[in-house]
Amino acid sequence: MNENMIYDQCIKQFGIESQINMAIEECGELIVELAKRDRKINGSNAYSICSEIIDVEIMINQLKLIFFNGLSTPEEIKRAKLINLEGILRE
Repeated sequence: MNENMIYDQCIKQFGIESQINMAIEECGELIVELAKRDRKINGSNAYSICSEIIDVEIMINQLKLIFFNGLSTPEEIKRAKLINLEGILRE
């Protein structure tokens, strides 16, 4: 199975609401790891942060399949956002 097939299968097997809730949970776990780094609590390290980044990335890819269905492509929206960011950097 390729990556998108795995994401699609997760959505089908666990359901849309479950995957949205999982995305929220994974984002929260990333936030916690980043906060630990800033406060140096419980020894959060780069590996823990990287692991959570990947978990969030996996969930974001599933969210793209759920929410971009029939809308602009993620690439189109990302391109517009990057053009906007580039304009801000030039100010």
